Amino acid sequence: MKKIIYSKYSNDRSEDYKIRTDIVVDENGKRYARKSPLTEKCKAHINAMYDNYLGLTEVFRDTNIFMNRCEKVGDALEFEYIEGKTYEVYLDEFLEAGDAEKFIDAVRKYVDIIKSAATEDFVMTDVFRKMFGDTPGFEGAKCLKISDVDMIFPNLIIHRDEETGKEEWEVLDYEWSYNIPIPVDFIIYRAFHYYEAGERHMQLKEICNLFRLFGMNKEICKTYEAMEAHFQNFLAEGNTPLWQMYQSIGKKLHFPAGDIANNQVEAGKRQVHVIKNYKEEARKADYFLNPVPQNGRISFDVPVDQDMENLVVYPAMRDCAVTVHTIHTIGFETEEVSFLRNGFTTDNKTIYYTSDAPYFLFTPFKEGVTAVHFELTVSYPHKEILYENAKLVDEVKKAEQAANEQVQENAKQIALYDELKTKYDKQYFVEKDQRDKITGLENQLQILREENGQLRTRQEQLLGEINEISARLDVQQHISNTLVNSISWKITKPIRGVKKIVHKLLRRS
Repeated sequence: MKKIIYSKYSNDRSEDYKIRTDIVVDENGKRYARKSPLTEKCKAHINAMYDNYLGLTEVFRDTNIFMNRCEKVGDALEFEYIEGKTYEVYLDEFLEAGDAEKFIDAVRKYVDIIKSAATEDFVMTDVFRKMFGDTPGFEGAKCLKISDVDMIFPNLIIHRDEETGKEEWEVLDYEWSYNIPIPVDFIIYRAFHYYEAGERHMQLKEICNLFRLFGMNKEICKTYEAMEAHFQNFLAEGNTPLWQMYQSIGKKLHFPAGDIANNQVEAGKRQVHVIKNYKEEARKADYFLNPVPQNGRISFDVPVDQDMENLVVYPAMRDCAVTVHTIHTIGFETEEVSFLRNGFTTDNKTIYYTSDAPYFLFTPFKEGVTAVHFELTVSYPHKEILYENAKLVDEVKKAEQAANEQVQENAKQIALYDELKTKYDKQYFVEKDQRDKITGLENQLQILREENGQLRTRQEQLLGEINEISARLDVQQHISNTLVNSISWKITKPIRGVKKIVHKLLRRS
């Protein structure tokens, strides 16, 4: 006979989805999670969940993903109660260490596995429009034969065989699974969206923009955001969540028996939960603390050692607001400790958690550290106030991120301007140098032209002088011919002969 140790009612949903989730334990102490329908209409949802369990098992048969085993028990479903490291915590370890390469590789592994199972083509249906609203046609989009739209990182538990090193992922919750075409990128978008929704904006900004890295531009992200909002309204159709009814209730109604049970459950949720993870599963430590508040604060120490893979401290097991006064090491030296968390904050001091499992995550500590000291103030504001504060913080973070992206974009534009200006200036000076050389050659050519003109003028002058001299020579030649042929020239021929002989004799003597 199994005994119920915890129950949670999801009765703020539509009639088709109202369920009760129980944690039950058998006579051997083994735990199970049981989901039971609260309405007649919801029985179809429970039956569909089982059919989708079988279908998803087939869809991911050739991958390292498998579904948390479930069985029909009357109108209910019972699931194995599984604990272990989630893929969210796994990613957080790389994020905290600033190891961008391993972080991106781990996300890419998730994306590749999910996409490898998407073998169907998207076809628009009326059911899809009812669930997700009027959307673009998603032409060419791929889909899973059965889609678990809630395959987010916290819903994946990592199992690793220590001998073979083989890694498998177990899907804890596949309640929101449907056998209609849904773009596989929407499933991936939801995983990114809910991972980034916590206090991870600044850490992620230092590494990457997940959406942009995996091909999702701002326009498609806005489409997916609208689909998600429509989907949430679809699930709650005809109902208003209890926390939204706060202002409409004049005073509280009390039922003594129910109050006692609720107070016991609430006391359990306000315990501090500590989990120490080691490579050897047998060494794992999992326990609760009940620190006594002093002056509004709770103060406690958690012993640690260097063999731990990570330390996870849950300040409560419900939504809450936490003010961090100090978290520091004890041992060889005392120093403030950095950590990851899944809450919303602007100053790293006051953190708003909207999760039922708010946590601080610590990676391995330095040698010589023996414990971590915590001084916190944990409060439990009404959900409406808590969610509104978280929403405001998230909007501030997104605004800061948008501003930082704009600053980066402006810096890129300035750098591009400087690059183009440098290139232009360089080209300008090269062209100016070429223009100067051309101008110099043109000047030399002009000088040569002028000198050539002068030479031509001088040539013409010389030709004139030559013609004049030639004319004078012609006159002299004519005169000489006239004299040679004259009578006196002929008469004096003997005398000229004697004269030559006398001259020769004189040269000899």
